[in-house]
Amino acid sequence: MMEYKKAASRLGWGMAAFFLTAQVAQVLLISIVALIFPALVTRISATLLITDIGIYGIGLPVLMLICKGVPNADPQTPKQQKPVTPVLILKTLCMGFAAMYVANFIYLGIMTVFSNVSGYSLNQNVLEGVVGQSSLWEDILVFCVIPPILEELVFRKYLYKKIGAYGDNVFIFVSGLCFGLFHGNLNQFFYATLLGFLLAWLYVTTGNVVWGMLVHMIINIVGGIVAPAILGNDILLTLFGVFVLAVMITGIVCFIRGKRRGEFAVNPERKAEKGWVKNTLLNVGMMAYILLFIVLSILILAMPNL
Repeated sequence: MMEYKKAASRLGWGMAAFFLTAQVAQVLLISIVALIFPALVTRISATLLITDIGIYGIGLPVLMLICKGVPNADPQTPKQQKPVTPVLILKTLCMGFAAMYVANFIYLGIMTVFSNVSGYSLNQNVLEGVVGQSSLWEDILVFCVIPPILEELVFRKYLYKKIGAYGDNVFIFVSGLCFGLFHGNLNQFFYATLLGFLLAWLYVTTGNVVWGMLVHMIINIVGGIVAPAILGNDILLTLFGVFVLAVMITGIVCFIRGKRRGEFAVNPERKAEKGWVKNTLLNVGMMAYILLFIVLSILILAMPNL
């Protein structure tokens, strides 16, 4: 089996190339379509579909080509560790919502304080104003169906195939980190990383990527469709606020109880070697990927002031 640090570096280079290629491909494809079918790119749903083609049709093959030298895990999918029940899925959903909302609240608080102290008006939400510009079914398709399916296949199923052999905790950490970094901005990085950890754990636990897709879809529907749709309605906003508070408390309680009961403990037969965190982060490939993210995040935050 390839030395882990070498495999992590190769994966880092692959993710960096995937990230860069996807960014360039999106711009080129949208520019080409705008020249040939200018009316098409005025629809957000069409633009996002073109973006997905750039990411997964052009960028993903680059990742797979670079990581071809990293041997596949055996087995290539995790073995189911516990039965899949409605309670497990509901608990995972609550923990997912809790992770997202807590991370988002902390981030927004930090950005607000920084803006007030520095005087700079930071761009805090790159997706603001995007949802709701198409029909409901188009929004559901491009925000809540296609991304969860493709993201779970890449950041859970594919990454497990490449690094699952090095330990479940390694896979969970790398899957969440790569998922968060790929979003390319600080606003989404924090909650996407936490959600990535949770979805990776769910994949290892259930052995089936479909359950992660389901949880991912529901979270995107609530955050990307329901929340924007009720803006301006005080009653619905109040009810939504109660819902957010309830799932946050429930999710935090589920996490604390699960931690105490050892529900998140990895399979002792699949524990990683010592120093795996250092070997994950301190290699040239992964540092290049992190640096790309930092540069793009700074540009996005500074955009309103340029």
